[in-house]
Amino acid sequence: MFKIFWFFACLLLGSCLYILSDTPKTAIEIQPPMYHLGKIADSKSIPFCFTLINNSDKEVKIERIATSCGCTVAKQKFDSILPGQTGIVDFVFDPTGRRGYARWEILFYTNLPECPVVMSAFDVTILKDGMISQDFLSFGEFHRGLPVDMQVWIAPEHYPDFKIQEVKILLDDQNKECFDIELAPGIYDGFYPGSRRAYSLKIIAKKDIPYGRIEGKIQIVSDIPGKEKIEIPLLAKVIGDIGLRPDYLSVGAIKKDDKIVRKILIFHRKGESFQIQEIKSTLPFLSMGHVSVLEDQYYQILVSIKKDAPLPTGEFRGKIIVTTSHSEMTEIEIPVQGVVIAPAMEQK
Repeated sequence: MFKIFWFFACLLLGSCLYILSDTPKTAIEIQPPMYHLGKIADSKSIPFCFTLINNSDKEVKIERIATSCGCTVAKQKFDSILPGQTGIVDFVFDPTGRRGYARWEILFYTNLPECPVVMSAFDVTILKDGMISQDFLSFGEFHRGLPVDMQVWIAPEHYPDFKIQEVKILLDDQNKECFDIELAPGIYDGFYPGSRRAYSLKIIAKKDIPYGRIEGKIQIVSDIPGKEKIEIPLLAKVIGDIGLRPDYLSVGAIKKDDKIVRKILIFHRKGESFQIQEIKSTLPFLSMGHVSVLEDQYYQILVSIKKDAPLPTGEFRGKIIVTTSHSEMTEIEIPVQGVVIAPAMEQK
């Protein structure tokens, strides 16, 4: 019985080996099947290439190359590949605006009915080129009272023993403190080419941070040569029950005799009732009014230029202030910005 078992086992193994050795190659082969770019800086485009091998007995045309990301561009130098020959397709990957590990696929469309599409892929780890992990700190939109923070890493490559001497947050049109600051030394591995000594700067939104749009900058004082003062723009949108669309009114470029109307929707996020009690502006030439879209829930604020109002030539900035019956959001501020264009006669 034992001898019979080994006979059939050897017969089966021999059959598998025969099948594997007799398996035909793929009509179109790509080398390498996966291209590893490794760790790269986010500031420089990286070239790489794939070699296509024609294992068929027909002439192969690459009719189209599709990449899964617009950051990758193909440069095809040939029209077709003869049987037994190879063709090289060059690619350029642009990492701008990307960070961390990523993998993308590339599809080669051919004229062969038996092999219409061939796939390859590449992967990469993109690291920040520089000494500041965030060039712009955006908290996005968040509800007041929630634990929200953002982190910035600072690490000059050639000055490992640097010191952070002071960190301040300077906000536009905001006297109240909005954020807490935590500064701590550490090691950061997100900079190119690798890990280095760094300072971690954590910006934490206070629980009673004011509602509305908050803009400003983080000012960092250090002993880094040439970078003694570093400034990082900051933006946060703190929301509550009352919502705005848009939360920032850009009037655009206008002339002194233009008749404009801009609209802002103000609403209760939970569908509860509230009333608008007053609307005013720090810009004396603006006229404001409102209409009810859905009684006690949705309103439309209408902003226009007062008739015969003197307009200052150039850029203007100000606020619209809406007083409501809401117990917490009694005053809502909406930033306003625009440019008044001088008539042609004044420009001369």
